[in-house]
Amino acid sequence: MYPAQLWLDRARDIESTYIDVSMNLLPTSHARGTFLLFPTEYWQKYLADIGDCPNNIDEADIDDYALEYIKLWAKNFAVGGRLKDISKTTIVDVVYAINKFLLGKEIDKNNLKKIHYLHKIEENLREQTDENSKLIQLNQELIYSNSILQEKLDNFARGEHSGN
Repeated sequence: MYPAQLWLDRARDIESTYIDVSMNLLPTSHARGTFLLFPTEYWQKYLADIGDCPNNIDEADIDDYALEYIKLWAKNFAVGGRLKDISKTTIVDVVYAINKFLLGKEIDKNNLKKIHYLHKIEENLREQTDENSKLIQLNQELIYSNSILQEKLDNFARGEHSGN
């Protein structure tokens, strides 16, 4: 919710209630985003609070909407320059949203971040180990080449060159 909207509501003396009905599985931008709007737990709580009977929502319905949302999201963000709008989103955010909204499973986002961070460290260590192995091999080849060159120079200095 934007503070500016609340300010406008107060300035106009409008009594308003804002309820989060977004179930965005994928990163989006508020200005040009693709949104999956669906009755959330907040919507159902609001209806219960005002005395309205919440609709019995068939949870399988979200699967159809989610598929259409994913297709539209892919189409919208395939447009050049749009990816910068979501560049701060991590894979952790996406995994968290999919678990929460599609699988109905609340996972510990901080723990997921730690696991992801540790995976990145392991990946970096593997890459550095590979690079170090390559450098060690190159160093050994250089030492070997240097010893051959030194041997040839020594032979040449003693006058034992064979013209090779």
